[in-house]
Amino acid sequence: MKYFYNHKLLRLRKSDFLWLNFSIIFLLTITLTNELFDVSLHTFGILILLDIFMILALYISKRQFTFELFLIFLIILFIFSKFAAGVLESDPSFYNETDLFQVIHISDDITKSIFFLYAILVNILLTISIILPLKKLTNSLGRKFNRDWLHSLDFVNSTLIATFFLCYLYVQFYYISYIFDTSYLKVFNSSEFWGSNYRDLLSRLLYVNLSIAYILSVFLKKPKYKAILIVGIVFLFLEILPGQRGHVVLFILSILCWKSIVSNSRFRLLGATFLFIGSLFLMVILDFFRGSSPVSEGFLAYALNGFGMPLNLHQFSMYYQMELQSFERVYSVYGVKEYFDRLFNFDNSVDFINRSGELLSQTSYLGHKISAIVNYEAWLAGYGTGSAFLMELWLDFGYFIAIVILTIILFGYRLLSHYIRLSSSLAPSLIYLTITPYFLFLPRGSLSNAFPSLVSVLIYWYMICILVTIVNKLKFRFV
Repeated sequence: MKYFYNHKLLRLRKSDFLWLNFSIIFLLTITLTNELFDVSLHTFGILILLDIFMILALYISKRQFTFELFLIFLIILFIFSKFAAGVLESDPSFYNETDLFQVIHISDDITKSIFFLYAILVNILLTISIILPLKKLTNSLGRKFNRDWLHSLDFVNSTLIATFFLCYLYVQFYYISYIFDTSYLKVFNSSEFWGSNYRDLLSRLLYVNLSIAYILSVFLKKPKYKAILIVGIVFLFLEILPGQRGHVVLFILSILCWKSIVSNSRFRLLGATFLFIGSLFLMVILDFFRGSSPVSEGFLAYALNGFGMPLNLHQFSMYYQMELQSFERVYSVYGVKEYFDRLFNFDNSVDFINRSGELLSQTSYLGHKISAIVNYEAWLAGYGTGSAFLMELWLDFGYFIAIVILTIILFGYRLLSHYIRLSSSLAPSLIYLTITPYFLFLPRGSLSNAFPSLVSVLIYWYMICILVTIVNKLKFRFV
């Protein structure tokens, strides 16, 4: 309990408390003003963004690649980009009309609710980081490790990377050829490709093995192996080519988040800014060349409009609230439910890969339901809106309970960060790198998908540990 009542720590974080208090008061003032005077969506959105940017500025001033920093960036990118585009172009249709599958006019109250909901989430992130700050360690990597076991793990892991990467190269070459010969849309429904399952399996295994390789390089303080580094770069590049850039970006961000936990390193603000702008520019260029619709707005507005597509998903969720709730599905446990449906319902005639009316009636995935309501033919063809965990909770439990549940989940996630900083085990770090992409992708993904993935990764980790044990026994036998 001393940790929670450390007065010296509280004094050091006094500025954070003042920042939080000011942000909450400002947010309450915005809400009260809107209730009394029904301010325009344009004014309301700008004020909400000011509140969020205040908290973002606080995290930037710390100059550490934290989870909170990245999540706030992604919230702004996914939820407020369309609004920013509308302000730049002086065209409210950017944010009060959907352009995803179908043009629907969205009331200001719906969009205001979405903006306010995410402003609350950003303030909750700051509150949790203040209540449960990461304890400063003078030498966070000076813990005692079983180096013999880690070196054996390094050998086994490197061998697996080499084996899987060669297999991945073979399958990925044909996969990319298949995508370019047909269309980019086949990425979402590529069951006709013979190596689809092999590619997915090899890709997931390599993400895990590369995560282990990076953790080991930090724990053992060894120089980076050029071979592993080259494999990682080539692998991520090949993942981007067919359009899997989201997986790559989230993987890199997760690595940076983990590194900020186990070390006290700070980034250079100018370098980080250029890297951030360059990454966004690259994604915009890829979308520009891939897109087929004519561009009528400026380049910046075009980029912001593209990044802000998840706002339409949130607007659809509230606009079609009655229809979505009539399905009697619990959307927030989609990933767990469908995982076990696929795993144990061996006699189930529903094909979870190819889209059909049967799949629509069985699935609890919010993205499937919304897409089918808005444009059924487009959904059957492979298009989709994606999902949003906050909207899943909102549809299942309502406004207040959704915030409470998400707060508890984020608090538990923060506790995991604490354990990683104090633990000398590799497994918690691997768990963190497995679930962090899903937490970062909250504005346009289903967090429940993290739990089936975590089970699979832990099973694979257990198998690797068995291999390491066998290698150690053989080493002692022959040495």
